[in-house]
Amino acid sequence: MKAEDVNDRGSSKEEQERNFHFLSQAGSGMDVTVRDDHYEFSWLLDAVHSCRKKNGRFRLIDSGKTEGLQLEWLLEAGADLFTSSNAVREEEELVRFATACRKGRAVLAYFHQEAVLQSEKKNDVDRIDLMKLGRCGIYIHLSDKEAKNDPAELEKTAFSCRKGGSWLVYYHRGVLEKSLGSLTENGAWIHILSDRIQNEEHVMLVKDITAAARSMGSNMIIHSDGPAEWNILEDLIEEKVVFIPKTRCFDYKSPYKFLEKVIARTRLPFQSYYLYPDIML
Repeated sequence: MKAEDVNDRGSSKEEQERNFHFLSQAGSGMDVTVRDDHYEFSWLLDAVHSCRKKNGRFRLIDSGKTEGLQLEWLLEAGADLFTSSNAVREEEELVRFATACRKGRAVLAYFHQEAVLQSEKKNDVDRIDLMKLGRCGIYIHLSDKEAKNDPAELEKTAFSCRKGGSWLVYYHRGVLEKSLGSLTENGAWIHILSDRIQNEEHVMLVKDITAAARSMGSNMIIHSDGPAEWNILEDLIEEKVVFIPKTRCFDYKSPYKFLEKVIARTRLPFQSYYLYPDIML
C-alpha cells in the first residue's frame, strides 16, 4: 500500500490514532483546551461539533498561525477563542471573530499584553482599540505586570465591555487603589494578590470594591502567593470574596480549617479568568 493511501487526514498510523483519540475526548462531554496549530483544521472542526453537541466547551488557543477564515468557521461552530496581542491579529479581524462567536454562541477572550495608556501617549504601534473590541462583546483581559495602566483608560474599557455585554478582567499586581472600584462599578472582575491586604484599611477597601462588583454581577478574586494573614482574610472570605490558594491552606489543627469548605464551594464563571482560574497574569 502506498504511503499516500495511508495518509488520509494524517501523515501516519500514529497520527491517525492521535487524531481519533482527540476526537473521542472532544465527544466525551468534558471541556477541551487545545492550540489551533496542534491539529489540522478538519479535525478541529469535527471536534468542535462533537464537543458542543455534548454541551462541553471547546477552548481554542490562538497561535496566530491559523488563517482567519478557518478560525471564523471554528467559532461559528461553537469554539471559544482565547487570543492575545502576541498573536498579532488585526483589529478588524478580531471584530469578525466576535461576530462569528455570536453566531456560534461562543466566547472571545482577548489578552492585551501591553500597557493601556492615555490616548495622547499612544503611538503607531497601538493598533488595537480596546473600547471598540469591548463594544463588540469581546472579553478583554489586562494586567499591570509589565507596566502601569492609565486608570481613566481602564475605566473606559470596562464601560465599553459592559455596554457590549462582556467584561473587563483586570489582573492588578500593584498596591490597592480606590480606582479599582470604578472598574467594578462597570462590571469588571478584579484579580489581586493576598499580600496586598495588610491591615484593616485594606480590608475595608476590598469590601467596598467587592460590594460594587457584586452589585454588577462580578467579584474580586484574591490569589495567595504565600502564607496569608488568615485573621485578615477570614472576614473577606465569609463575605464571599473569591479566594484562590496556590498551596494547601490549613493543617487539620488550624482554627481556619472551616474556610476550606467555603473556598471549595466557590464556582467561577469561565469568563472571569483567562483559561485557568489559578493563574495570576
